[in-house]
Amino acid sequence: MGGKTYVHHHMNGHLKLSLREWRDFVAARLRLVLLLLIMLLGYTPCYASDVAAIKDRNLRPFKEAVEGFEATTTADIHVYIIDMKRDPTGKKLTRTVKKKKVDMIYALGSKALKLAIDKLKEIPIVFSYVLKPEKIIGDTDDKRTIAGISMLIPPGEQLSAFKIIAPTLNRIGVVYDSTKSNELIKKARSSAQELGITLVEKTISNKEEAVSAVYDLKGQIDCVLMLPDTTFVTAKTMKHLLLFSFKNNIPIIGLSDKYVKQGALLALSFNNREVGKQAGEIASKIISGEDIPRNLYLDPRSLELSINKKTADKLGISIQESVLKTAHQVYE
Repeated sequence: MGGKTYVHHHMNGHLKLSLREWRDFVAARLRLVLLLLIMLLGYTPCYASDVAAIKDRNLRPFKEAVEGFEATTTADIHVYIIDMKRDPTGKKLTRTVKKKKVDMIYALGSKALKLAIDKLKEIPIVFSYVLKPEKIIGDTDDKRTIAGISMLIPPGEQLSAFKIIAPTLNRIGVVYDSTKSNELIKKARSSAQELGITLVEKTISNKEEAVSAVYDLKGQIDCVLMLPDTTFVTAKTMKHLLLFSFKNNIPIIGLSDKYVKQGALLALSFNNREVGKQAGEIASKIISGEDIPRNLYLDPRSLELSINKKTADKLGISIQESVLKTAHQVYE
């Protein structure tokens, strides 16, 4: 009643293998083939690594980004949330992360990035959901790699999407604080010129000037482009901007899907899971020893279009059905 035996021909005779030994032999060969395939395809997973994913808050976009990160790496992910009430200085969280002896930090949000830079020295950082990372990172002597995904949607992408939806409208108004959005407005100017768009600019120095600046553009523009400028973008300004839009038949290019839902004509948003995947790919390269620029900031690669068809109908803008089909979200 003994188990089955397989015979493997050896140069000096016969070698008897049990069923279990035969299976182990085949499994080892398969692993070798798989390893060779991985090397040929150039895939570089995170090898037996520990990553601390530190989140500013327990928000759904952060959760989805961590899921995307996990899907891209083979690292063990340890998730931490900053608790401003019980641990305002981050001392307890820092101690816990240090005990884990992680190989990488994935910082989600500005507070998480600042904590990682100030209190978790020497550990490489990948970040996302940070509006202006250069202000937090600064001109530091920190030698470790700090890389991430930008939160800024390139203005050229926004303007290109608008031209597809409303090709005859060419005068785009933009209100901004030059102390906050100077670099972004340079990119907007360059893209507008390439697309044959006239950019009509209005600068403000405080939030109180925002509403009047919008109304000053009346008669000069066909559309308003929103920039992620905290001097301009407030709840009060948004309320008046929507009134201005519907009263004067002037559409708004919003910052995200949230603004389209409120009444902006369109917006481009990034996919949270894709942002996480992109961050995970950078982390994989860093952990596997690949040489990448120390301060690498990438634009989000996967953008989703949202359209408010109800707004388009009110403003007399006809959108082709083929364009509507390409949108991730259409509000009707």
